[in-house]
This record gives sequence, C-alpha cells and structure tokens, in this order.
Amino acid sequence: MKKVILFWLASFSGAVLADGSVGSDSGYHFNVAMGASPYTGILGFEVQRANWGLGVGAPGSISMKYFKTPDADSLYAGVFWNDSNNKEFNDYKDGIYFHERHRQAGGVGLGYRWLWSSGLNCSTGLATSKVKEMYTQHHPYTGQADGVMTKNSYFASLDLQLGYRF
Repeated sequence: MKKVILFWLASFSGAVLADGSVGSDSGYHFNVAMGASPYTGILGFEVQRANWGLGVGAPGSISMKYFKTPDADSLYAGVFWNDSNNKEFNDYKDGIYFHERHRQAGGVGLGYRWLWSSGLNCSTGLATSKVKEMYTQHHPYTGQADGVMTKNSYFASLDLQLGYRF
C-alpha cells in the first residue's frame, strides 16, 4: 500500500507543480488548515493548481487531492501517507511495557470542501487507511532495543478541517 500511494503522489506532483510562476494569475492557490485530517494532520499546508492539491502537515503527513471544482465548493478524492515516531511512548500494549512507538498509515478518502469568497474554507470527509504500528521495548540497563511488536490494522477516520486559502 505504501508503494502504491507514494508512486501515485510522485506521479501527479509533477502535474501540480510543473509551472514555475507563482501569483494570483498563475493558477496556484495556497491553503493553511488546522483540524483533524489524515491528509495534513493537525496543522497543514496545501498547494493547489487547477484540480490538484499537494499537501504536507504535522505530524508527518503528505497527501494529494483531486478537486472536482477547483475554485468553488467541491467534492474531492485523495490519497495520503502519515509517518510518526514517539520515542517517549512509555505505555503498556497487550500487557507488555513498551518505550517507543512508530506508526505508519497510508490510505484513500473522499470528502467535500466549502470555499467562501473570503478564502475561508471548511472540509469534511471520510478516509480509510492501512496502519502499521511498531512498538519497541528497550533493555533497562543498556538502552538497546530488546523486542519489537508489530501490529497491522485497517482504520476509518473523519477528515475535519478549517482553513484559509490565498
């Protein structure tokens, strides 16, 4: 799944960013957004040209969206990849104490964006992703990895964002 999503992102990112000009007449639009989104995480930034949008966000998100109507309220479809590492996890998982968690998720989704003439926008949607979580246990004296548990699952999530497009 990771290879398919990364290939799709790489294939279409050239179409989004092919023209070097930037400005109000170039067809490029920028969107800063916050919320809970598999596409751009908690806080994100998106570059849109024509129907295509390429986004990045924190924590560790990259995405590509296709908007049916680029400059108005619109349906959209997209793919995304998230990668996060929590080195201070320090919690129990399935009765075992782990010190670190690495989480990767890739998926697809559909949604709707409302875009006002002021630049404010709101989007909501549904997404599904394949999630791989790796939990690491460290030896208490040496600090070296002692054991790793890997879990694979599928996850459905909501895309809820407020943004400003300029």
